[in-house]
Amino acid sequence: MNCPLDTHTFLRAAMSPEKLSRHARATIRNATNDIHVSVVTFWEVLLKFALGKIELEGTTPEELPDAARQMGFTLLALAPQADPAGERR
Repeated sequence: MNCPLDTHTFLRAAMSPEKLSRHARATIRNATNDIHVSVVTFWEVLLKFALGKIELEGTTPEELPDAARQMGFTLLALAPQADPAGERR
Protein backbone atom coordinates (compact mmCIF):
# COMPACT_ATOMS: atom_id res chain seq x y z
CA MET A 1 0.00 0.00 0.00
CA ASN A 2 1.28 3.51 -0.80
CA CYS A 3 1.20 5.72 2.29
CA PRO A 4 2.07 9.39 1.92
CA LEU A 5 2.87 11.08 5.23
CA ASP A 6 1.96 14.67 5.96
CA THR A 7 4.45 16.91 7.74
CA HIS A 8 3.01 16.38 11.21
CA THR A 9 2.97 12.60 10.88
CA PHE A 10 6.48 12.51 9.43
CA LEU A 11 7.85 14.56 12.33
CA ARG A 12 6.11 12.32 14.85
CA ALA A 13 7.41 9.18 13.13
CA ALA A 14 10.95 10.57 13.08
CA MET A 15 11.12 12.22 16.49
CA SER A 16 8.48 10.74 18.80
CA PRO A 17 6.81 7.66 17.28
CA GLU A 18 5.28 6.78 20.62
CA LYS A 19 2.93 9.74 20.11
CA LEU A 20 1.48 8.18 16.94
CA SER A 21 -1.57 5.96 17.17
CA ARG A 22 -0.96 2.23 17.33
CA HIS A 23 -2.49 1.91 13.85
CA ALA A 24 -0.23 4.62 12.38
CA ARG A 25 2.90 3.02 13.89
CA ALA A 26 1.90 -0.40 12.56
CA THR A 27 1.22 1.00 9.09
CA ILE A 28 4.58 2.80 8.96
CA ARG A 29 6.49 -0.24 10.26
CA ASN A 30 4.77 -2.70 7.90
CA ALA A 31 7.47 -3.65 5.38
CA THR A 32 4.87 -4.28 2.67
CA ASN A 33 3.81 -0.60 2.73
CA ASP A 34 5.61 2.07 0.72
CA ILE A 35 5.93 5.14 2.94
CA HIS A 36 6.37 8.42 1.05
CA VAL A 37 7.40 11.90 2.18
CA SER A 38 7.12 14.88 -0.15
CA VAL A 39 10.10 17.20 -0.49
CA VAL A 40 7.58 19.94 0.36
CA THR A 41 7.51 18.50 3.88
CA PHE A 42 11.18 19.37 4.36
CA TRP A 43 10.61 22.88 2.99
CA GLU A 44 7.70 23.34 5.42
CA VAL A 45 9.80 22.15 8.37
CA LEU A 46 12.67 24.46 7.39
CA LEU A 47 10.31 27.42 7.12
CA LYS A 48 8.59 26.75 10.46
CA PHE A 49 11.94 26.13 12.14
CA ALA A 50 13.33 29.44 10.80
CA LEU A 51 10.25 31.27 12.07
CA GLY A 52 10.58 29.68 15.51
CA LYS A 53 7.26 27.85 15.24
CA ILE A 54 8.75 24.40 15.82
CA GLU A 55 11.75 23.03 17.70
CA LEU A 56 13.76 20.03 16.59
CA GLU A 57 15.62 18.22 19.35
CA GLY A 58 18.89 16.64 18.32
CA THR A 59 18.60 17.39 14.60
CA THR A 60 18.38 20.16 12.05
CA PRO A 61 15.94 20.59 9.17
CA GLU A 62 18.77 19.85 6.74
CA GLU A 63 19.30 16.41 8.30
CA LEU A 64 15.67 15.29 7.97
CA PRO A 65 15.78 14.01 4.36
CA ASP A 66 18.62 11.65 5.31
CA ALA A 67 16.69 10.57 8.40
CA ALA A 68 13.67 9.81 6.21
CA ARG A 69 15.80 7.70 3.87
CA GLN A 70 17.33 5.83 6.82
CA MET A 71 13.81 5.05 8.02
CA GLY A 72 13.13 3.50 4.61
CA PHE A 73 10.81 6.25 3.38
CA THR A 74 10.72 7.29 -0.26
CA LEU A 75 11.17 11.00 -0.98
CA LEU A 76 8.72 12.36 -3.54
CA ALA A 77 9.93 15.09 -5.90
CA LEU A 78 7.73 17.95 -7.03
CA ALA A 79 7.59 16.74 -10.63
CA PRO A 80 7.94 13.32 -12.24
CA GLN A 81 11.50 12.50 -13.17
CA ALA A 82 12.64 10.85 -16.37
CA ASP A 83 14.70 7.70 -16.12
CA PRO A 84 17.78 7.25 -18.34
CA ALA A 85 15.61 5.75 -21.11
CA GLY A 86 13.55 8.95 -21.15
CA GLU A 87 10.45 7.39 -19.61
CA ARG A 88 8.55 9.20 -16.88
CA ARG A 89 8.40 7.64 -13.43
